[in-house]
Amino acid sequence: MPVGAACDHLRTVVSKQLSAKHGDDEYRCEEAQMGPKGYYVFSLRSNYPAPKGAGPDWVGSGLVGWYAVRQSDGQVRDWNIANFTLGMVIK
Repeated sequence: MPVGAACDHLRTVVSKQLSAKHGDDEYRCEEAQMGPKGYYVFSLRSNYPAPKGAGPDWVGSGLVGWYAVRQSDGQVRDWNIANFTLGMVIK
């Protein structure tokens, strides 16, 4: 699976899990150059991080989480960024 397809798949899986208001377009991937062989690791970020009614001076993070996508079949897992280990499977 190419990296772009892995990102698209991750966005779809997470948008269903989190019941995203904007669908998979709500998220963007940033590929990280780490992780076990056979996986892409991404930080997933929201394109809509500010809460409703937030002003232009709002400061916050759009980080949704860290995920690993298996290149062979697209399996999505949590990625433990502190320990550099695979976590639970996300369905």
